[in-house]
Amino acid sequence: MASPSYWYQTNMPEELVDIVCRDLQNFNNFGTATTLGGGPNLTIRDSQTNWIPASHWIVGLCWHYVRLANEQNFLYDIQGFEQAGDLQYTSYGPGEYYHWHVDGDISNSLVPSKNLEEQFVQTNAEKSRKLSFILQLSNHTDYTGGEVQLQYSAGNTQFMPKTRGTIIVFDSRMLHRVKAVKTGNRKSLVGWVWGPRWK
Repeated sequence: MASPSYWYQTNMPEELVDIVCRDLQNFNNFGTATTLGGGPNLTIRDSQTNWIPASHWIVGLCWHYVRLANEQNFLYDIQGFEQAGDLQYTSYGPGEYYHWHVDGDISNSLVPSKNLEEQFVQTNAEKSRKLSFILQLSNHTDYTGGEVQLQYSAGNTQFMPKTRGTIIVFDSRMLHRVKAVKTGNRKSLVGWVWGPRWK
């Protein structure tokens, strides 16, 4: 039976994760995260983000694990990463968070939009977000707080592993959050996989 979340403790050598982090230092000029409306909304999210282009080698490594998770668990009709293949490099410092939200299309989400224009655009889209993923880049000893928590349909919740190098893949329609970081800094790569609209 398929699970709405799936993860790999990839056992990436520490040296490889160090190389990823060192390579991503070129993208450390973070900006304040924005929401669907195009601007920051601190009632939902307070974090810093930057975009990693699809041509960066780390994108291919992440795709390998996402595709594997789909083949072994989800079996969704997927086509590739959204945003032209770009991934979001995210940094959470002390006090920063991302409250409960879904990544999936608004028309399919558990949190319907009050904005009729957003509902129309998402309902009439040719493609839907189907899977989300998180690659943990920070060592769990580098920060406190910052736990990723998923909520399942029965209302049960689960905290995701914080082990560095873990890739977490989950259905984009799932409610999830990043709890506020208490100390230190949490960095991750996130991305969204889309495919033909749900039928």
